[in-house]
Amino acid sequence: MSFHENTSSAQTMQCVSTTADEVVGRLVSSIRVPTQHCASASFSSLVQALGRLAGAAAVESLERPIDRFGGAYEQLPCYILGTLAVARFASLHIQMAGSGHLLRIIRQQIRSELVRLPAQLPAVWLVPESPDDQTAVHVAALLMMEKGHIAKPWLWAGIPGHERFHVVGIHSTNHQAEDHPRCVGPLDLFRLAHHRSAFARLDRQTDEALCG
Repeated sequence: MSFHENTSSAQTMQCVSTTADEVVGRLVSSIRVPTQHCASASFSSLVQALGRLAGAAAVESLERPIDRFGGAYEQLPCYILGTLAVARFASLHIQMAGSGHLLRIIRQQIRSELVRLPAQLPAVWLVPESPDDQTAVHVAALLMMEKGHIAKPWLWAGIPGHERFHVVGIHSTNHQAEDHPRCVGPLDLFRLAHHRSAFARLDRQTDEALCG
């Protein structure tokens, strides 16, 4: 390989790394940063790992011990950042080794929190808009629960047989299921995580779903 080829390869890697760092920086600027010490340390480590496209380090940041009282809720900013960053990387064709493992860890940790819910509690189902939105529905469920709404991710094919549901995606634009009579409405994880106005609409929709 020539000197010019080596230089070009190094410049390409630097450009990709810079782009990843910029993506993460934009997301962090609009995410509520955790204040609890352990969660804050995890968040900072995750930011650095994602900016360097270091998937293994990103996973390690989520495996840090967290406050046993706060549980998965303390890690919610990390789950939001990890899910949105991986989706954004994919849309920009930025490859991060271990991104699939990172998303699996996020889903596993959230499920460990959701299984504590009494089965008889009325809940709204969250249906992934596409197979790539499995992690998004888990994060949305935890985010909604933090705001006082009981929601559960739909983990099976199709849609719920009888209950009302939301369709969840990231920067969602395709809402074919929105026309279904039992679909309460679409939920965009990015908007849900960043804009309070999304919860004002969600309050109305969820009340209608649980009462109707």
